[in-house]
Amino acid sequence: MLRALSIRNLAVIEKVDIEFAEGFSAITGETGAGKSVVLQAIELVIGRRASEHLIRSGAESLDVQAVFDLSSLPVPVRQSLPDIVAEGDELLVSRSVSRNGKSRVLLNGNLATVKVLEDVTSRIINLCGQNSQARLLEREYHRELLDDYAGNTLERARYEEAYARWREVSNRITTLRGAMASADKRREELEEIVKEIGGVKPRAGMRAELEREIRRHAGAENVLRIGQQLLAELGADATLWAGLRNVQNGLHELRRINEEFTEFEGRCRDLCTELRELESDLTRRLSSVCVDEESLEALRERLAELARLERKFKCDDAGLEDVLQNARQELDGLGGTEQLTELERAEEKWRAALESAARALSESRRKAGVTLAKAVRAELKDLAMPHAEIEVSLELAEYGPHGAESIEFLIATNKGETLKPLKLIASGGELARVTLVLKKLLRERSGINVLVFDEVDSGVSGRVARALGQKLRELAKLSQVICITHLPQVASLADQHFLVTKGGKDRVSSQIERLSDSARIEEIARMLAGYEVTPASRESARELLTSKIE
Repeated sequence: MLRALSIRNLAVIEKVDIEFAEGFSAITGETGAGKSVVLQAIELVIGRRASEHLIRSGAESLDVQAVFDLSSLPVPVRQSLPDIVAEGDELLVSRSVSRNGKSRVLLNGNLATVKVLEDVTSRIINLCGQNSQARLLEREYHRELLDDYAGNTLERARYEEAYARWREVSNRITTLRGAMASADKRREELEEIVKEIGGVKPRAGMRAELEREIRRHAGAENVLRIGQQLLAELGADATLWAGLRNVQNGLHELRRINEEFTEFEGRCRDLCTELRELESDLTRRLSSVCVDEESLEALRERLAELARLERKFKCDDAGLEDVLQNARQELDGLGGTEQLTELERAEEKWRAALESAARALSESRRKAGVTLAKAVRAELKDLAMPHAEIEVSLELAEYGPHGAESIEFLIATNKGETLKPLKLIASGGELARVTLVLKKLLRERSGINVLVFDEVDSGVSGRVARALGQKLRELAKLSQVICITHLPQVASLADQHFLVTKGGKDRVSSQIERLSDSARIEEIARMLAGYEVTPASRESARELLTSKIE
């Protein structure tokens, strides 16, 4: 509930402090006294647009503070409040606006944005009146109200579970199909890599080996030429052997002359044997050497391909071997077809469950909508809207988190008019009365426990005004009700009565006071009689104040 409201330098108000209580509070005053300024203060508290033009002349800034008692809020609503709001049972809202256009918002002493302020207070207070943007104008809120009236908690729970499951599976299918589409492209890329690198069969040290083979093949012709020359020198008829034979004969003569030369003759014999073996081995090795241009060209092509792949994949021959192995492993891991089939079966199952739950939920809403519309029409007849027609429109829509239909309250306030969305009602008073009736009928469970009405009594009087006041009083048993009114029939039913007056010697300023019982008789009498209060009007005021229907 709104416990206190403090206003400083707002329009014609210089300084006002109001303490509210539970139940029904009425605010009255003569035209131009400043009742609308109280409404503006509440609008600032709930996050409406602020303007420096609202600042009282001569002041540099305006300040509005409100104290809310949160102790009666339902636990879910308390838990939904932002972290910036403390866990205590009190919320202090402070808002200031300076002439330089700067605005400051404090929630329990913590700086906050206007958006956060609006989010917090929208869970606590509704402003219902002309040009108001009360939650009643929001289609999403219409669904909440209708479901509360229908009491379809079980149907909603079944639907929401089926929708959540179906949506989860559908999203997984979409993700998997996207992954599989990407996998097909990746598979093509990997197959190309395997084909491209696999043809070369890279391994560590391959480049060095190819380079050696190329050098060997490229030098084969020179090897044969030089080898043949050497064999010619080592041949039996070569000059080398003639010289060796002369040396061997000379050493043989030396040994015959002197035995000390025997060793030299043996060494010369061994040398001749070694040369014959050298000739034989060289002949055998050269026989395996051939000039193969085709093999040389093939080796050069393999080396060129290896170099191209190394440049493309930015690695050496050992790295290419790793790339090939990784590509083959990744190819083996690509799949998803079986998983997709399983998910598609699950999607069919939850789709069927969703359709069944949607039908049950829609049926409960349809029946409740018919009953609600009938009850609203009956209530509006008591509030000078005898020809008002209301309908709860349920239009089929895509499956969503809360159902398979779009819900909106449609209304025609006068006979012969076409039903239109509630938000298109031109009269603020009519909107306020519809709000009053709906809140009375629906016994709102949203947690909002402060309702501020402005112009709810517009265009009514007499018996209708009394009926309207009685409905406000009944509603005040569930929520705190604050009503700005000009009707004595309404004000007399309030639990507390505030009077707004304008006065001042040097400068006009509005004041607000809570009326005592005797002062209240005078104010009700004034509202009944006009400017001149008569004994008859006082007596009528007493009758109104003592004839409350509980």
